Amino acid sequence: MKRGAIVAFVVCIMSLSRSASPVHAETDVEELGWFQITATGPIVGNWKLFLEVQPRIGTDPADGDTNLRTLIVRSAIGYQITPPWSLWAGYAYIPSFNPSREEQRAFQQSLWVTNAGPFKIINRTRFEERMIEDAGQPALRLRHQLWLGYPLPRWPEWSLVAAVEPFVNLNTEHNGPHAGFDQNRLYLGVSRQIGPHLRVEIDYLNQFVLGHRGAPDVVRNGGVLQLAFGW
Repeated sequence: MKRGAIVAFVVCIMSLSRSASPVHAETDVEELGWFQITATGPIVGNWKLFLEVQPRIGTDPADGDTNLRTLIVRSAIGYQITPPWSLWAGYAYIPSFNPSREEQRAFQQSLWVTNAGPFKIINRTRFEERMIEDAGQPALRLRHQLWLGYPLPRWPEWSLVAAVEPFVNLNTEHNGPHAGFDQNRLYLGVSRQIGPHLRVEIDYLNQFVLGHRGAPDVVRNGGVLQLAFGW
């Protein structure tokens, strides 16, 4: 029964990813590697703090070289409303390289963490106001991540994990994002809890980005290593 639940879950996640990712004839394929370090914990009462640094490397479409493409530095303050539900507000600074372009981003999110049988389920809905260099007014984007973890019965510190996260742009900006579907991310991997304060997650990531204004669609494949600290 448990094996059947795992298979059904993976099939469901892959089906959602395909349905959220329209495919055009012209598609560029790239490789990526993301390294994510986060720290989360209470600060006073029901208030919580979140910190993140995330360098991203990838292949350069022009010459195929692999280099640092983007750096994300993100922080947020959250309030735990009920045991499963918290609300957050934060800010991110995101410089991109080759080509160089800066983005500053404010965001608000709802985070719901619960369990259903053996599964841990995280629903994260995030609304972003993106201030992109040379893009005019703030670009608005909505994204929702569904994350599921299944602890292995014989090794409960290990979990199989999967997540799907579609993105939708809510407006069009000159020299910036185009309104409508933006991208979809599919994660499949494993997670290990190392003591009470550290979780390590390794994922395969498939990222589909819809092309606009004559640009081709982009499919990125690669790995994500996450170190999640808690206090």
